[in-house]
Amino acid sequence: MFEDSFMIESIFRSAWIGFKRNFFIFIVFACAVFAAFAFFTFIKFLPFKLNVIIQLIVTAYLGLSFTKAALGAALNHKITFDVFKNDTVSTIKFVFVTLIFSIGFWLAAYNTFLIFGTIVIAAIFLPLPFIIVDEDISLVAAIVKSLRSSIPNFVSLILFILISCLICIAGIIALGIGELIALPVVIIAAAHAYKKIVR
Repeated sequence: MFEDSFMIESIFRSAWIGFKRNFFIFIVFACAVFAAFAFFTFIKFLPFKLNVIIQLIVTAYLGLSFTKAALGAALNHKITFDVFKNDTVSTIKFVFVTLIFSIGFWLAAYNTFLIFGTIVIAAIFLPLPFIIVDEDISLVAAIVKSLRSSIPNFVSLILFILISCLICIAGIIALGIGELIALPVVIIAAAHAYKKIVR
């Protein structure tokens, strides 16, 4: 279970402090994510399989870098551009993490009623990216550890995911510019939640 001191409000407050401390690098990260989405739109002319492979690799690389930065911010470290230096093994593990999270997004895109499935997948696997960055264990061991730590905290993690979604929606409503702040804060908050539930 979450520690007694765990409160979603305190997690987001701590995430906001970590974001402000590393403001420039997280704005660069958010811009890189948006540039990647624009790039994905541009490469639609490529054959489908090649397009999917490029999207997986770029998403995994950015996801790994963003996760390292968020975990560093949650640990009160000053983040540098060294987080962009990713080894091949970690990037390959992150391709699989990207696939796991993509299943949830595909469910939501396929049927509006399956949005709950997306939220469940996000809650159950929330610790997974951080475990891969934080610990030198296999992908299977990381998945097992993610499940063991998230299932006892399932209701709290669902609430956390719903609040994170609302924050991201608010960022989109603010003409999209708010996403430059909302996205990093939500990911840093997820790193704080990871620290609370995984021992």
